[in-house]
Amino acid sequence: MKRVKIELFFIAATAVLTMFIYSCTDSSSPIFYTLENEKQVVDTSLDNSLSVHSFVTDGTNYYAAAGSIFYRSVQAGSQTWNKVTSSGVSDASGTTMLCNKLVEFNGKYYAAFISQDGNTHGLYSTDSLGSSITWTKATYEEISDKQITNIIVVNGNLLAVRLESTNPGTYYLYYSSDGASFTEATALSEGPVPIIDAAYDNASSEYWVMTENKLFKGSDLSGLTETASPTAPPEGFGGIIYSADFSKLFVSTQNGIIYGSDDNGAAWSQVGDTAKVSDKSVPFGGFAKIDNSTIFVATKGYGFYIITGGTVISRFTNSTISGLYNAVINSFYVDSSANLGTVFICTSGSGLWSNATPNDDTAWKWE
Repeated sequence: MKRVKIELFFIAATAVLTMFIYSCTDSSSPIFYTLENEKQVVDTSLDNSLSVHSFVTDGTNYYAAAGSIFYRSVQAGSQTWNKVTSSGVSDASGTTMLCNKLVEFNGKYYAAFISQDGNTHGLYSTDSLGSSITWTKATYEEISDKQITNIIVVNGNLLAVRLESTNPGTYYLYYSSDGASFTEATALSEGPVPIIDAAYDNASSEYWVMTENKLFKGSDLSGLTETASPTAPPEGFGGIIYSADFSKLFVSTQNGIIYGSDDNGAAWSQVGDTAKVSDKSVPFGGFAKIDNSTIFVATKGYGFYIITGGTVISRFTNSTISGLYNAVINSFYVDSSANLGTVFICTSGSGLWSNATPNDDTAWKWE
């Protein structure tokens, strides 16, 4: 039987906020509203305080990378999440390392692991997933035993972002068409600037790669060049996506602006109004195509926004579930195979959310 519970903040925080509610004159404040109107949500067995970084399915189970890797059946009504037993990914002390990225590529699965002390790390792969997974370390010299901060799959290529040293360190981008042999994208040696996203423009057959403060494009990943616009705000970029449905590139920023271009980046225009909450600009993150007319946009602390028709931007409306409405969203995953159209949202500190009918704001489930 499904377990339903009222979503709560930490007890101490709730007590403090309750006092503010009775004394605050601004009753329209979003955080107060969500507390006063909290609704019941369906909740499964996964820890709701987890930070979930990424998500995949093998058609039999779902897998959530949250330090440990958790799995449950894709069958409708499945409630129980279990921890995967991973082998081949131990540090020098024999402790299993933490998984912070997990993707599917060319029928295999790739993951970035790092030890709790940060001294051991690397890119690993496996042919199959399950309750027990044996991982194999990448043998390519520039990837093996390196700290991998991001893994992106774009247009038949596996992209791996490597951080060399720290304080502040240098980020490098490597790409592979087979997951075994990698090539460095030399234009992306960006110093202490993280490489955060990538997209492929099907109309122009060009790649786009985004750092926090620059955009690069090119017909192949070895020939990327920096673009002049749009210009990143001081807060930085958030994410990039190409929509074939709208024939448009979208770029998000961390100061509440989304730009669009329908001419391969020759000209950019703002899409909709600048997103603000209580006069604060919304820090946007990455994108996900939900259906032919809908794109979700992640935020850092304001749940997600929705682009409809390629021109209209609005915030997720169900403010009665604060765990999602005020979430820091790491990534989206859209399962179009086992459960058609089911959307999963990976958050930082607010667990994993899912919705089999994502156009229904009242149907979100806390995994």
